[in-house]
Amino acid sequence: MADGSPPPAPASEPPKNIFHAWDAILELRQQRPNEVVEIDLVKETGMSERCQWLIKLVVVPPGTRLHPPLAHSAQDTLITCVAGAGLVWQNGLTYPFTAHDSGGWKAGTGITYTILNDAGPGSEDLVLLTVQENLAPLTDKIHFPLPNDVDAAIPPESHWPKDDVPPQNGIGPHPGVVGIRADGSSVDVPDIRRGPRPSNISCALEMTGPAGTGELYCDATSLTEDTGLSPCKIGVNFEIGPPGTKSSDAHAHLLEDELVFVLGGDGLVWINGYVHPITTGDAIGFQAGTGDAHTFINDSNQDDALGGHDVALWIFGENKRKTGDKIFYPLKPENKEKPSLEGRWWDDPPKKELGPHPGQPSRPAGISI
Repeated sequence: MADGSPPPAPASEPPKNIFHAWDAILELRQQRPNEVVEIDLVKETGMSERCQWLIKLVVVPPGTRLHPPLAHSAQDTLITCVAGAGLVWQNGLTYPFTAHDSGGWKAGTGITYTILNDAGPGSEDLVLLTVQENLAPLTDKIHFPLPNDVDAAIPPESHWPKDDVPPQNGIGPHPGVVGIRADGSSVDVPDIRRGPRPSNISCALEMTGPAGTGELYCDATSLTEDTGLSPCKIGVNFEIGPPGTKSSDAHAHLLEDELVFVLGGDGLVWINGYVHPITTGDAIGFQAGTGDAHTFINDSNQDDALGGHDVALWIFGENKRKTGDKIFYPLKPENKEKPSLEGRWWDDPPKKELGPHPGQPSRPAGISI
C-alpha cells in the first residue's frame, strides 16, 4: 500500500454465518405478494442451536399490518424500521414510524401495539427487524385488547386473562387496521396521528453520539436504552462507522451470542484473520463459545484517504456479563490486564489458526472526541 500499511488478506471461503437476508426476503416477497413475510435470521446465520432469541427480518406490504394489536406478559419486544414508512398503533393511537425508528415494549406492562403499513397498493414496503425472547410454550401470555380482533392461531391457554393485565388509560379510537387493504378494499379508519411520540419510540439518528477514538470511533446509541427496555437480557446498538474505522477490537465471547445486520454501506467482516465483504441487508451471526473472533471494518477509504462512505450496523448481543460471560481478544492479549476485564478474560477459548489479515483498516481514521 502507498501508506505502508499491509495489503488486506484475501478472504477464505465465505463462512455460513453470513446470510444475504435482503435478497432472500425479496424473493419471498415476490412469492407471496400481499402477505407479511419474515425470515428467521437466527436460523439462517447458524445460531439456532444456542441463541435464546427470535430475530427476524419482516416485510409488511402496503395495506397490511404486522399482527393484531396485542401485549405480552413475559416477552420483551424491540422493533426497528429498516426501510419504508408506516405507523405504530399503541393503545388505540397512531404515531409515525420510519427508517431508523425503533419501538420497545416491555413485557408485563399491558401496553398494546402493532405496526401498520397504511399506504395504498403499489406504495413502498415497510421492512422491520424484530427481536423477542424465545420462551418455552405457555411461559408468555398474550392480551388482545380488541375482542373482535384476535389471532386465531394463538390457543386459548396462551391468552393473558383480562383481569391480570395492568390497567391502561383507555384505548383510543383507532381500530388497529389499515384503511386501504392489500387487495384494494377499504374500511373507514380515522386519521389519528398523535404527537409527540411516546418515550418508547425513538429515532436512532436523533440519539447517536460520538463513541471511541481513532479507528474505534463511531456514532452510536443503544436502542434498548432509547426505547425503555433496559435493563434487560440483551443490548441492541445502532452504530455508524466512518471510513477507516472498525466496530471493535476482534473478540470472541464465551456465553453471549451476537448478530449484526448491515443497515447501509459496504464493508468487511473480519473472522479469525480473514475478511469477507458485506453489504446492505446482510446478516452475520456469531455463536458464543466457538472462539470465532470477529470485528467489522469500514475500509472504503482504502484507495483514497479522503474518500469512502459510512457503514451503518444494527448490533444485537446477549447480556450475560453477570452470569459468567468471558471475552477473548486474540490480537490484543494485553487487554487481559485492563481493570474493566478483571475476572472476565476467557483463558481457554477453542484454538483457532488465524489468517494473515491484521484486523485493522488499511487507512485508520484519526478521529478524536
